[in-house]
Amino acid sequence: MEEELNFKMEKIRKEMEKYEDEGGSGKQENWKTTFNNLNEIKKLVYSQGVFSENEEFKDIKSEDIKFLLIPFYQSELMQKFMENRESNLNYSIHFYEEFFKLLDQHEYFEKERKDQFKNLLKKYKNEDKNEEVNMKPSMQEMSKEREEKIKMFKYKKALSEKLKVIYFSYIIIL
Repeated sequence: MEEELNFKMEKIRKEMEKYEDEGGSGKQENWKTTFNNLNEIKKLVYSQGVFSENEEFKDIKSEDIKFLLIPFYQSELMQKFMENRESNLNYSIHFYEEFFKLLDQHEYFEKERKDQFKNLLKKYKNEDKNEEVNMKPSMQEMSKEREEKIKMFKYKKALSEKLKVIYFSYIIIL
C-alpha cells in the first residue's frame, strides 16, 4: 500500500510541475481529476496514520514529507478553476490555511514566519468582511505590502526548493 501511495504522489508531483511549466494552462477536467486524486491520497494518508500529531518536522520520515504538500497542491489547483471563481478562491485560501496548520503542527515554522502568515490571513479575513469599505491605501502601506509579497514569494520558492531537494534525495536513495 505504501508503494502505491508513493507512486500516486509522484504522479501528482509530475502533473503539478507540468502545470507550472505550462504556465497554468491546461484542461479543467485534468485539474479536476488531479484534485480528486489528491483527495484520495489525503484520505489514505490519514487513514494509514502516516503522520503523528505530536511528531516534529525533523522526526518525519524523508519519504513521507511529500504528503505534507497535499493541501498546498489542492490550493494551487483550486486557483485554476474558472467557474464559481470567488468560491474557489476561498477554498484555495482554506487549503493554504490547512497547509500552514499542518506545518505548524509539526513545528516547522519559526516564530517570524508564523506571525507573518497569521497577519496575512487576518488581513484577508478583514478585507473579506469589510468589502464594501473601499479606502485607498497610502504609499507606505502599498510599499510595505509589496515588500511582504516579495518576501513571501522568496520564502515560498526557497521552501519549494528545500522540499524538492529532500524529495529527490529520497528518490536517489531508493
